[in-house]
Amino acid sequence: MFDLDRVTGYLEKRFDEFSVIMFTNHDEQIRFSNGSRDLHNIWEESVLNVFVARGKRTIMTTIKEGSDLEKSIENLSKRLDQAPENPLFFGINDRKQNYAISGSSDMVFDADNLADQAINGAEDAGSERMAGIVYAMRSRVEIATRYNRGNYDSIGVEAVVRSFKNDRSGQACGHSGIGGKLDAYAIGRRSAEGIRNVERHEGREGRYDVILAPMAAGNILTSGSYAFSAHTVISGLSYLQDMIGKQVASPIVSIYDDPTDTMGMGYRFFDEEGTATQRVPIIDHGSLKTYLHSTSTARYMKTETTGNAGIISPEAWQIEMSAGDRTLDDMISDMHEGLMIMNSWYLRFQDYRNGVFSTVPRDGVYYIRNGEIKEYWDGIRISDSMPSILKNISALSKESEYVKWWNEISPSRFPYMIVNGLNVTKSH
Repeated sequence: MFDLDRVTGYLEKRFDEFSVIMFTNHDEQIRFSNGSRDLHNIWEESVLNVFVARGKRTIMTTIKEGSDLEKSIENLSKRLDQAPENPLFFGINDRKQNYAISGSSDMVFDADNLADQAINGAEDAGSERMAGIVYAMRSRVEIATRYNRGNYDSIGVEAVVRSFKNDRSGQACGHSGIGGKLDAYAIGRRSAEGIRNVERHEGREGRYDVILAPMAAGNILTSGSYAFSAHTVISGLSYLQDMIGKQVASPIVSIYDDPTDTMGMGYRFFDEEGTATQRVPIIDHGSLKTYLHSTSTARYMKTETTGNAGIISPEAWQIEMSAGDRTLDDMISDMHEGLMIMNSWYLRFQDYRNGVFSTVPRDGVYYIRNGEIKEYWDGIRISDSMPSILKNISALSKESEYVKWWNEISPSRFPYMIVNGLNVTKSH
Protein backbone atom coordinates (compact mmCIF):
# COMPACT_ATOMS: atom_id res chain seq x y z
CA MET A 1 0.00 0.00 0.00
CA PHE A 2 1.18 3.54 -0.75
CA ASP A 3 2.36 5.94 1.97
CA LEU A 4 0.38 9.12 1.32
CA ASP A 5 2.87 11.30 3.22
CA ARG A 6 5.67 10.03 1.01
CA VAL A 7 3.59 10.64 -2.12
CA THR A 8 2.73 14.22 -1.17
CA GLY A 9 6.38 14.86 -0.30
CA TYR A 10 7.35 14.05 -3.89
CA LEU A 11 4.51 16.14 -5.33
CA GLU A 12 5.08 19.25 -3.18
CA LYS A 13 8.64 19.60 -4.47
CA ARG A 14 7.81 19.31 -8.16
CA PHE A 15 4.43 20.91 -8.87
CA ASP A 16 2.54 24.15 -8.23
CA GLU A 17 -0.76 22.36 -7.61
CA PHE A 18 -1.60 18.75 -6.97
CA SER A 19 -4.40 16.50 -5.83
CA VAL A 20 -3.78 12.86 -5.01
CA ILE A 21 -6.54 10.44 -4.05
CA MET A 22 -5.59 7.03 -2.71
CA PHE A 23 -8.09 4.20 -2.98
CA THR A 24 -7.50 0.99 -1.04
CA ASN A 25 -10.15 -1.26 -2.55
CA HIS A 26 -11.77 -4.57 -1.65
CA ASP A 27 -14.42 -5.54 -4.22
CA GLU A 28 -16.50 -8.69 -4.18
CA GLN A 29 -18.66 -10.01 -7.02
CA ILE A 30 -21.23 -12.80 -6.85
CA ARG A 31 -22.80 -13.94 -10.10
CA PHE A 32 -25.82 -16.23 -10.15
CA SER A 33 -27.97 -17.96 -12.75
CA ASN A 34 -30.65 -20.66 -12.89
CA GLY A 35 -31.25 -20.47 -9.16
CA SER A 36 -27.72 -20.79 -7.80
CA ARG A 37 -24.49 -18.86 -7.32
CA ASP A 38 -21.96 -19.76 -10.01
CA LEU A 39 -19.09 -17.25 -9.73
CA HIS A 40 -17.35 -15.53 -6.84
CA ASN A 41 -14.60 -12.98 -7.50
CA ILE A 42 -12.62 -10.84 -5.05
CA TRP A 43 -10.31 -8.02 -6.09
CA GLU A 44 -7.98 -6.06 -3.81
CA GLU A 45 -5.78 -3.20 -4.95
CA SER A 46 -4.33 0.14 -3.96
CA VAL A 47 -4.49 2.91 -6.57
CA LEU A 48 -3.43 6.56 -6.73
CA ASN A 49 -5.33 9.05 -8.88
CA VAL A 50 -2.91 11.94 -9.35
CA PHE A 51 -3.55 15.41 -10.77
CA VAL A 52 -0.69 17.89 -11.09
CA ALA A 53 -0.27 21.38 -12.51
CA ARG A 54 2.55 23.78 -13.25
CA GLY A 55 1.17 27.13 -14.28
CA LYS A 56 -1.62 26.28 -16.72
CA ARG A 57 -0.09 22.99 -17.76
CA THR A 58 -2.08 20.12 -16.28
CA ILE A 59 -2.01 16.34 -16.42
CA MET A 60 -3.71 13.42 -14.68
CA THR A 61 -2.64 9.81 -14.28
CA THR A 62 -3.24 6.62 -12.31
CA ILE A 63 -0.44 4.87 -10.42
CA LYS A 64 -1.11 1.29 -9.34
CA GLU A 65 0.34 -0.59 -6.41
CA GLY A 66 3.67 -2.18 -7.31
CA SER A 67 4.79 0.72 -9.50
CA ASP A 68 8.03 2.57 -8.84
CA LEU A 69 6.52 5.64 -7.19
CA GLU A 70 9.45 8.03 -7.58
CA LYS A 71 10.03 7.03 -11.21
CA SER A 72 6.31 7.39 -11.98
CA ILE A 73 6.26 10.92 -10.57
CA GLU A 74 9.45 11.88 -12.43
CA ASN A 75 7.88 10.65 -15.66
CA LEU A 76 4.77 12.63 -14.83
CA SER A 77 6.87 15.77 -14.43
CA LYS A 78 8.55 15.24 -17.80
CA ARG A 79 5.21 14.69 -19.52
CA LEU A 80 3.84 17.84 -17.91
CA ASP A 81 6.68 19.89 -19.42
CA GLN A 82 5.51 18.79 -22.86
CA ALA A 83 1.78 19.28 -22.23
CA PRO A 84 -0.02 22.28 -23.78
CA GLU A 85 -1.42 24.96 -21.51
CA ASN A 86 -5.00 24.50 -20.41
CA PRO A 87 -6.78 27.87 -20.81
CA LEU A 88 -9.68 26.72 -18.60
CA PHE A 89 -7.53 25.83 -15.58
CA PHE A 90 -7.64 28.41 -12.79
CA GLY A 91 -6.28 26.39 -9.87
CA ILE A 92 -7.86 24.01 -7.38
CA ASN A 93 -9.70 24.90 -4.19
CA ASP A 94 -7.29 26.60 -1.77
CA ARG A 95 -9.86 27.15 1.00
CA LYS A 96 -9.70 25.06 4.16
CA GLN A 97 -12.47 22.44 4.14
CA ASN A 98 -14.40 20.69 6.90
CA TYR A 99 -15.73 17.25 6.00
CA ALA A 100 -18.94 15.92 7.58
CA ILE A 101 -17.82 12.29 7.60
CA SER A 102 -20.55 9.89 8.73
CA GLY A 103 -21.23 6.16 8.83
CA SER A 104 -19.79 3.08 10.46
CA SER A 105 -16.35 1.97 9.26
CA ASP A 106 -16.99 -1.63 10.38
CA MET A 107 -20.14 -2.11 8.28
CA VAL A 108 -20.02 -5.12 5.91
CA PHE A 109 -22.45 -6.26 3.21
CA ASP A 110 -22.79 -10.06 2.98
CA ALA A 111 -22.68 -10.59 -0.79
CA ASP A 112 -23.40 -14.33 -0.60
CA ASN A 113 -26.53 -13.80 1.49
CA LEU A 114 -27.72 -10.96 -0.73
CA ALA A 115 -27.37 -13.14 -3.83
CA ASP A 116 -29.39 -15.89 -2.18
CA GLN A 117 -32.10 -13.39 -1.21
CA ALA A 118 -32.28 -12.07 -4.78
CA ILE A 119 -32.66 -15.61 -6.14
CA ASN A 120 -35.38 -16.43 -3.59
CA GLY A 121 -37.31 -13.25 -4.34
CA ALA A 122 -37.33 -13.94 -8.08
CA GLU A 123 -38.35 -17.60 -7.61
CA ASP A 124 -41.12 -16.71 -5.14
CA ALA A 125 -42.56 -14.29 -7.71
CA GLY A 126 -42.72 -16.96 -10.39
CA SER A 127 -39.46 -16.55 -12.27
CA GLU A 128 -38.75 -19.67 -14.33
CA ARG A 129 -35.06 -18.78 -14.57
CA MET A 130 -33.00 -15.77 -13.66
CA ALA A 131 -29.52 -14.31 -13.80
CA GLY A 132 -27.87 -11.51 -11.91
CA ILE A 133 -24.96 -10.03 -10.04
CA VAL A 134 -24.26 -8.64 -6.59
CA TYR A 135 -21.29 -6.28 -6.17
CA ALA A 136 -20.13 -5.39 -2.66
CA MET A 137 -17.47 -2.67 -2.59
CA ARG A 138 -15.37 -1.34 0.25
CA SER A 139 -12.69 1.31 -0.15
CA ARG A 140 -10.58 3.50 2.09
CA VAL A 141 -10.53 6.89 0.33
CA GLU A 142 -7.83 9.43 1.25
CA ILE A 143 -7.14 12.78 -0.40
CA ALA A 144 -4.24 15.23 -0.10
CA THR A 145 -3.71 18.61 -1.75
CA ARG A 146 -1.55 21.57 -0.70
CA TYR A 147 -4.54 22.87 1.22
CA ASN A 148 -6.62 19.97 2.52
CA ARG A 149 -6.49 16.37 3.66
CA GLY A 150 -9.33 14.00 4.42
CA ASN A 151 -10.36 10.36 4.44
CA TYR A 152 -13.40 8.13 4.81
CA ASP A 153 -14.56 4.55 4.29
CA SER A 154 -16.64 4.14 1.15
CA ILE A 155 -18.97 1.16 1.44
CA GLY A 156 -21.58 0.22 -1.13
CA VAL A 157 -23.48 -2.63 -2.69
CA GLU A 158 -25.53 -3.08 -5.83
CA ALA A 159 -27.68 -5.89 -7.16
CA VAL A 160 -29.18 -6.55 -10.59
CA VAL A 161 -31.62 -9.38 -11.32
CA ARG A 162 -33.11 -10.34 -14.69
CA SER A 163 -35.98 -12.83 -14.59
CA PHE A 164 -37.58 -14.83 -17.39
CA LYS A 165 -41.05 -16.28 -17.87
CA ASN A 166 -41.40 -18.11 -21.16
CA ASP A 167 -40.00 -15.69 -23.76
CA ARG A 168 -40.45 -12.53 -21.62
CA SER A 169 -37.95 -10.84 -19.35
CA GLY A 170 -38.09 -8.40 -16.46
CA GLN A 171 -35.26 -6.65 -14.71
CA ALA A 172 -34.79 -4.83 -11.44
CA CYS A 173 -31.85 -3.32 -9.62
CA GLY A 174 -30.91 -1.42 -6.49
CA HIS A 175 -27.97 0.03 -4.62
CA SER A 176 -27.16 1.06 -1.09
CA GLY A 177 -24.47 2.95 0.73
CA ILE A 178 -23.26 3.13 4.29
CA GLY A 179 -26.56 4.63 5.47
CA GLY A 180 -28.87 2.14 3.80
CA LYS A 181 -29.84 -1.50 3.63
CA LEU A 182 -30.23 -3.32 0.33
CA ASP A 183 -33.44 -5.38 0.06
CA ALA A 184 -32.19 -7.96 -2.44
CA TYR A 185 -35.28 -10.13 -1.96
CA ALA A 186 -37.51 -7.24 -3.08
CA ILE A 187 -35.27 -6.60 -6.10
CA GLY A 188 -35.61 -10.26 -7.11
CA ARG A 189 -39.39 -10.11 -6.71
CA ARG A 190 -39.69 -6.91 -8.78
CA SER A 191 -37.72 -8.46 -11.63
CA ALA A 192 -40.34 -11.22 -11.98
CA GLU A 193 -43.46 -9.26 -11.03
CA GLY A 194 -42.76 -6.75 -13.80
CA ILE A 195 -43.45 -9.42 -16.44
CA ARG A 196 -47.07 -9.12 -17.61
CA ASN A 197 -48.85 -12.00 -19.34
CA VAL A 198 -50.37 -10.25 -22.36
CA GLU A 199 -50.26 -10.87 -26.11
CA ARG A 200 -47.03 -10.11 -27.93
CA HIS A 201 -47.13 -7.66 -30.88
CA GLU A 202 -44.77 -5.72 -33.09
CA GLY A 203 -44.56 -2.16 -31.81
CA ARG A 204 -46.13 0.73 -33.74
CA GLU A 205 -44.38 4.03 -34.41
CA GLY A 206 -45.80 7.28 -33.12
CA ARG A 207 -45.86 9.71 -30.24
CA TYR A 208 -47.25 8.26 -27.03
CA ASP A 209 -47.78 9.17 -23.43
CA VAL A 210 -45.25 6.87 -21.76
CA ILE A 211 -44.75 5.69 -18.21
CA LEU A 212 -41.01 5.39 -17.69
CA ALA A 213 -40.10 3.02 -14.83
CA PRO A 214 -37.14 4.12 -12.64
CA MET A 215 -34.63 2.05 -14.64
CA ALA A 216 -35.77 3.54 -17.95
CA ALA A 217 -35.82 7.04 -16.45
CA GLY A 218 -32.38 6.45 -14.94
CA ASN A 219 -30.90 5.34 -18.25
CA ILE A 220 -32.18 8.45 -20.03
CA LEU A 221 -31.67 11.13 -17.40
CA THR A 222 -28.31 10.06 -15.97
CA SER A 223 -27.01 9.75 -19.53
CA GLY A 224 -28.27 13.27 -20.16
CA SER A 225 -26.68 14.66 -16.98
CA TYR A 226 -23.52 15.58 -18.94
CA ALA A 227 -25.35 18.81 -19.76
CA PHE A 228 -25.33 19.84 -16.08
CA SER A 229 -21.51 20.14 -16.13
CA ALA A 230 -20.18 23.68 -16.44
CA HIS A 231 -17.30 22.35 -18.57
CA THR A 232 -19.81 20.95 -21.08
CA VAL A 233 -21.56 24.32 -21.11
CA ILE A 234 -18.28 26.20 -21.67
CA SER A 235 -17.39 23.76 -24.45
CA GLY A 236 -20.68 24.49 -26.24
CA LEU A 237 -22.00 20.92 -25.94
CA SER A 238 -24.80 21.39 -23.40
CA TYR A 239 -28.49 21.66 -24.26
CA LEU A 240 -28.74 23.84 -21.12
CA GLN A 241 -26.35 26.56 -22.31
CA ASP A 242 -27.45 30.09 -21.27
CA MET A 243 -30.46 28.68 -19.41
CA ILE A 244 -29.72 29.60 -15.75
CA GLY A 245 -32.89 30.96 -14.17
CA LYS A 246 -35.04 29.80 -17.07
CA GLN A 247 -37.72 27.13 -17.23
CA VAL A 248 -36.09 24.01 -18.70
CA ALA A 249 -38.47 21.35 -17.39
CA SER A 250 -42.02 20.79 -16.27
CA PRO A 251 -42.88 22.69 -13.05
CA ILE A 252 -43.27 19.35 -11.21
CA VAL A 253 -39.61 18.43 -11.90
CA SER A 254 -36.92 18.99 -9.25
CA ILE A 255 -33.53 17.34 -9.78
CA TYR A 256 -30.64 17.32 -7.31
CA ASP A 257 -27.14 16.02 -7.18
CA ASP A 258 -26.94 14.56 -3.69
CA PRO A 259 -23.61 12.97 -2.72
CA THR A 260 -24.61 13.49 0.93
CA ASP A 261 -27.33 10.79 0.65
CA THR A 262 -25.58 7.78 2.18
CA MET A 263 -28.65 5.61 1.54
CA GLY A 264 -27.29 5.29 -2.00
CA MET A 265 -23.84 4.10 -3.05
CA GLY A 266 -23.05 7.30 -5.00
CA TYR A 267 -22.25 9.22 -1.83
CA ARG A 268 -18.91 10.91 -1.21
CA PHE A 269 -17.66 13.48 1.26
CA PHE A 270 -15.19 15.41 -0.91
CA ASP A 271 -14.62 15.90 -4.59
CA GLU A 272 -11.43 15.33 -6.57
CA GLU A 273 -9.83 18.62 -5.53
CA GLY A 274 -10.75 18.31 -1.87
CA THR A 275 -13.91 20.44 -1.77
CA ALA A 276 -16.53 19.23 0.70
CA THR A 277 -19.56 17.93 -1.19
CA GLN A 278 -23.12 19.15 -0.72
CA ARG A 279 -26.66 18.57 -1.94
CA VAL A 280 -26.95 20.72 -5.06
CA PRO A 281 -30.36 21.75 -6.47
CA ILE A 282 -29.89 21.67 -10.26
CA ILE A 283 -33.49 22.05 -11.42
CA ASP A 284 -36.05 23.37 -8.94
CA HIS A 285 -39.72 23.15 -10.01
CA GLY A 286 -38.60 23.23 -13.62
CA SER A 287 -36.17 26.17 -13.30
CA LEU A 288 -32.43 25.65 -13.88
CA LYS A 289 -30.62 26.85 -10.73
CA THR A 290 -26.96 26.05 -11.37
CA TYR A 291 -24.44 24.12 -13.37
CA LEU A 292 -22.10 21.70 -11.62
CA HIS A 293 -18.73 23.33 -10.93
CA SER A 294 -15.12 22.68 -10.06
CA THR A 295 -13.02 25.57 -8.78
CA SER A 296 -11.72 26.25 -12.31
CA THR A 297 -15.13 26.36 -14.01
CA ALA A 298 -16.52 28.42 -11.12
CA ARG A 299 -13.73 31.00 -11.44
CA TYR A 300 -14.20 31.11 -15.21
CA MET A 301 -17.96 31.73 -14.80
CA LYS A 302 -17.51 34.01 -11.75
CA THR A 303 -19.39 31.85 -9.27
CA GLU A 304 -18.62 29.27 -6.55
CA THR A 305 -17.66 25.62 -6.84
CA THR A 306 -20.46 23.16 -6.11
CA GLY A 307 -18.09 20.37 -5.02
CA ASN A 308 -18.36 18.42 -8.26
CA ALA A 309 -14.72 18.28 -9.45
CA GLY A 310 -13.67 16.46 -11.88
CA ILE A 311 -10.94 19.10 -11.68
CA ILE A 312 -11.27 19.83 -15.39
CA SER A 313 -14.76 18.53 -16.13
CA PRO A 314 -17.23 18.50 -13.20
CA GLU A 315 -19.74 15.67 -13.00
CA ALA A 316 -22.74 14.58 -10.96
CA TRP A 317 -22.17 12.09 -8.15
CA GLN A 318 -25.73 10.89 -7.45
CA ILE A 319 -28.67 12.32 -9.39
CA GLU A 320 -32.00 12.25 -7.55
CA MET A 321 -35.43 13.42 -8.67
CA SER A 322 -38.11 14.43 -6.19
CA ALA A 323 -41.09 12.08 -6.05
CA GLY A 324 -44.67 13.07 -6.84
CA ASP A 325 -48.17 12.29 -5.58
CA ARG A 326 -49.36 9.46 -7.86
CA THR A 327 -49.21 5.69 -7.56
CA LEU A 328 -48.13 3.49 -10.44
CA ASP A 329 -51.57 1.86 -10.46
CA ASP A 330 -53.17 5.33 -10.80
CA MET A 331 -50.87 6.17 -13.70
CA ILE A 332 -51.87 3.00 -15.55
CA SER A 333 -55.61 3.22 -14.81
CA ASP A 334 -55.82 6.90 -15.87
CA MET A 335 -54.03 6.39 -19.20
CA HIS A 336 -56.33 6.37 -22.25
CA GLU A 337 -53.64 5.18 -24.65
CA GLY A 338 -49.93 4.90 -24.09
CA LEU A 339 -46.99 2.74 -23.13
CA MET A 340 -45.12 1.60 -20.04
CA ILE A 341 -41.38 1.07 -20.59
CA MET A 342 -39.57 -0.80 -17.84
CA ASN A 343 -35.93 -0.41 -18.89
CA SER A 344 -33.70 0.77 -21.75
CA TRP A 345 -30.07 0.53 -22.78
CA TYR A 346 -27.49 1.45 -25.41
CA LEU A 347 -28.44 5.13 -25.30
CA ARG A 348 -26.52 7.07 -27.95
CA PHE A 349 -26.51 10.78 -28.73
CA GLN A 350 -26.81 11.99 -32.30
CA ASP A 351 -26.51 15.67 -31.25
CA TYR A 352 -25.07 16.56 -27.83
CA ARG A 353 -25.70 20.29 -28.23
CA ASN A 354 -29.45 19.74 -28.60
CA GLY A 355 -29.64 16.56 -26.49
CA VAL A 356 -30.96 14.42 -29.37
CA PHE A 357 -30.63 10.69 -28.65
CA SER A 358 -32.03 7.23 -29.17
CA THR A 359 -32.18 4.27 -26.81
CA VAL A 360 -33.52 0.70 -27.02
CA PRO A 361 -36.21 -0.41 -24.54
CA ARG A 362 -35.96 -3.88 -23.01
CA ASP A 363 -37.37 -6.03 -20.21
CA GLY A 364 -40.92 -5.00 -20.86
CA VAL A 365 -42.67 -2.55 -23.22
CA TYR A 366 -46.42 -2.61 -22.56
CA TYR A 367 -49.20 -1.01 -24.56
CA ILE A 368 -51.97 0.49 -22.42
CA ARG A 369 -55.51 1.13 -23.62
CA ASN A 370 -58.34 2.55 -21.46
CA GLY A 371 -56.39 1.97 -18.26
CA GLU A 372 -55.47 -1.66 -18.96
CA ILE A 373 -52.24 -3.29 -20.11
CA LYS A 374 -53.23 -4.92 -23.40
CA GLU A 375 -50.07 -5.88 -25.31
CA TYR A 376 -46.37 -6.64 -24.99
CA TRP A 377 -44.42 -4.79 -27.70
CA ASP A 378 -41.24 -5.71 -29.58
CA GLY A 379 -39.02 -3.85 -32.00
CA ILE A 380 -39.21 -0.21 -30.92
CA ARG A 381 -36.72 2.53 -30.12
CA ILE A 382 -37.10 5.79 -28.20
CA SER A 383 -35.91 8.63 -30.47
CA ASP A 384 -36.30 12.02 -28.82
CA SER A 385 -34.39 14.81 -27.05
CA MET A 386 -33.55 15.61 -23.44
CA PRO A 387 -35.14 19.10 -23.50
CA SER A 388 -38.40 17.64 -24.84
CA ILE A 389 -38.50 14.90 -22.21
CA LEU A 390 -37.81 17.28 -19.32
CA LYS A 391 -40.53 19.70 -20.46
CA ASN A 392 -43.15 16.99 -21.04
CA ILE A 393 -43.04 15.16 -17.71
CA SER A 394 -46.66 15.38 -16.52
CA ALA A 395 -46.78 13.05 -13.49
CA LEU A 396 -44.43 11.51 -10.92
CA SER A 397 -45.07 8.59 -8.60
CA LYS A 398 -44.89 8.50 -4.83
CA GLU A 399 -42.62 5.46 -5.17
CA SER A 400 -38.99 5.99 -6.05
CA GLU A 401 -36.13 3.53 -6.40
CA TYR A 402 -32.35 3.66 -6.07
CA VAL A 403 -31.16 2.45 -9.47
CA LYS A 404 -27.77 1.57 -10.94
CA TRP A 405 -26.94 -0.81 -13.74
CA TRP A 406 -23.64 -1.51 -15.51
CA ASN A 407 -22.54 1.53 -17.56
CA GLU A 408 -26.15 2.30 -18.50
CA ILE A 409 -27.38 3.89 -15.26
CA SER A 410 -25.22 5.87 -12.84
CA PRO A 411 -26.05 5.65 -9.10
CA SER A 412 -29.30 7.58 -8.82
CA ARG A 413 -32.86 7.63 -7.45
CA PHE A 414 -35.96 8.11 -9.61
CA PRO A 415 -39.74 7.74 -9.37
CA TYR A 416 -41.97 6.43 -12.13
CA MET A 417 -42.82 9.28 -14.49
CA ILE A 418 -45.20 10.00 -17.33
CA VAL A 419 -43.71 11.72 -20.38
CA ASN A 420 -46.30 13.07 -22.82
CA GLY A 421 -45.74 12.71 -26.56
CA LEU A 422 -42.56 10.61 -26.39
CA ASN A 423 -41.38 9.72 -29.89
CA VAL A 424 -41.26 5.98 -30.61
CA THR A 425 -39.69 4.62 -33.80
CA LYS A 426 -38.90 1.17 -35.17
CA SER A 427 -35.67 -0.35 -33.92
CA HIS A 428 -34.68 -1.70 -37.36
